[in-house]
Amino acid sequence: MDPLRLSQIDEASISSLSSASIASDPIHETNSVRSYHPGRKSRLNSVASVPPPTAEASIKSGDHVPAHSSGFRRRTSTVTSWFRHQGSDDASLEPVSRKLTRQFTQQTAPGTSAFFVDGMLPNSVDDANEEAISTILNSEDSDNADSDDEERDNDLTKLNSIKKQVTHEVKQQLNKIGFFDPKFDRVKTMFHFVKGYFLITGVIMAIYSLYWGAMYHRTSRLKNFDFWVIVDEQDTLSQYVVEAANRVPNIGTWIPKPYQSISNDTSQLHSIMARKVYRQEIWGAVVVQPGAASDYLAALQSNSDFNTTGLMEVIHETGRDYVAESSYFTRAFAYLQQAFTELQPNMTAELTAQLSDSQKLAVLDKLLSPIMFTVTDLTPAHLLAPIVSGPQQFGLVYLHLLSLLQFAFFQPYHNKIASELKDASFIAYRLISSQITYIILGLGYTLVQVFFQIDIYTAYPHKVGFLIFWLSSYLVLSSLGGVNENISIFLQAVKPNLIPMWMFFWMVSNIAPTYYPISLSPKFYRYGYMMPIKNGYDLYKTLLFNTYKPANMPRNVCVLIGWVLITNALLPFTMMYYTKVKSEENKKKIKLLKKLKKLRAKHHVFRDNTVEEKPSPQ
Repeated sequence: MDPLRLSQIDEASISSLSSASIASDPIHETNSVRSYHPGRKSRLNSVASVPPPTAEASIKSGDHVPAHSSGFRRRTSTVTSWFRHQGSDDASLEPVSRKLTRQFTQQTAPGTSAFFVDGMLPNSVDDANEEAISTILNSEDSDNADSDDEERDNDLTKLNSIKKQVTHEVKQQLNKIGFFDPKFDRVKTMFHFVKGYFLITGVIMAIYSLYWGAMYHRTSRLKNFDFWVIVDEQDTLSQYVVEAANRVPNIGTWIPKPYQSISNDTSQLHSIMARKVYRQEIWGAVVVQPGAASDYLAALQSNSDFNTTGLMEVIHETGRDYVAESSYFTRAFAYLQQAFTELQPNMTAELTAQLSDSQKLAVLDKLLSPIMFTVTDLTPAHLLAPIVSGPQQFGLVYLHLLSLLQFAFFQPYHNKIASELKDASFIAYRLISSQITYIILGLGYTLVQVFFQIDIYTAYPHKVGFLIFWLSSYLVLSSLGGVNENISIFLQAVKPNLIPMWMFFWMVSNIAPTYYPISLSPKFYRYGYMMPIKNGYDLYKTLLFNTYKPANMPRNVCVLIGWVLITNALLPFTMMYYTKVKSEENKKKIKLLKKLKKLRAKHHVFRDNTVEEKPSPQ
């Protein structure tokens, strides 16, 4: 019997049928039992129709039921032949290489039941259950598979008798009832719904808490940003810059350092600090030129032209973290400028004490002009176009969804191929086909960036840059899809209704530590360093903004490759576990149907004996 047809017998129908069979009284069923034949031919019951009992079978069974035509043509049923084969000793001779693929022909798309009944309309489910049960009840008893032809004929006669007694009851058990029918247990149903609501609400709260927790008390961790303030300790201007940095409210830790600790060559201070920021040793730097106050005072005394824009410089790199830079650093630098502007009159008063009244009047306009910081962003402005947020942020979420959609989209193809390949070949096919799919999808994702003129060649030349961006997209897709495929197959075997919940959890757990620096979240979120989306996010930053490659790129590539290797290594074992679970479920159903046949046979014998002992009316 095809496992697909057997799987269409839902557990509720079998359970109700078994309980009703045990509780039934054969004596009272003698005059009410009649044969059951499926109704009009439909798509679901056209495979194995139940023929009416022949006159010969009726005579042998002792029940004189007039033969009539049901309008169906009897033909050899794969359901009957498979059931006969499963019950016989020949079933043990089935090649092991076909057991896995036979189970995977039943596999449905993620998020649906492993059986093909949950997505049907109620009447279609009834037809499928009636057809499968009726066919199995009319099949030859598998316990007598080794008997000769005469014994098979006797068994068939007995089963025909059982069929007449059982099939009407089967039909009654499968009939639907209304919502307000007294037989419908509304209290029990409501209890199950309430229990489900509590479960799903608890899970949703836990998953959302995972994301909200990454942002909880984030402002208290802004001090984890380190900014160096390079100053001349003997210079008045440097002293006021340090005081202004201390007034910046709760954004970063501003660490004053004498320029002598960096380099005695003052002309190299800018390049040295820019290199430290680029290599991600610090988040930013403020450089005050040594002797800046003395140069400023000399310009005031001589009333000469003096460019104050070179006195103070702020160095940072937006490409290191696009969101954090725009959310916090820009605001921090604005606070720094505002604080220094408020302190500048005090500094000016201290410096102009050395000027005469005529000199003060001559340079009054310069004294009233604020001294501004020069802000240097190591990331070129043309790379910070708003469209970059597509692949840098939201594109990663879409890649995750794409890895899910391809798994569901190609599932029918996998099922069809599973019916033709041996187990080893099918496993190899799944491993290879999934990687080819991720390569093709990664190419499509990369071409979208090219079509919208996003500069993906910043870190590498044109041809190499395209290939590396393509490879990075493939690694992200393969790592995400490999996890989804393994978990979906596993849950499909044990608890299919948890698959959507898993997908939701996997997405949130990946996103929570990704879009902001992990240093702004609790230490728990350092697990993000091993998550596929976080590593893909850092990898795209390197490719799109040309950030320092040794800082993150080796780790990103190794983690993503590790996910690909581990998930592909686990996939064969996951598929074998799925096969084992589904095989055991099918065996349990067959065993239950055998017990039902034996029980009906005993009731049939008991009924015949009761009828024979009943005295005939005079």
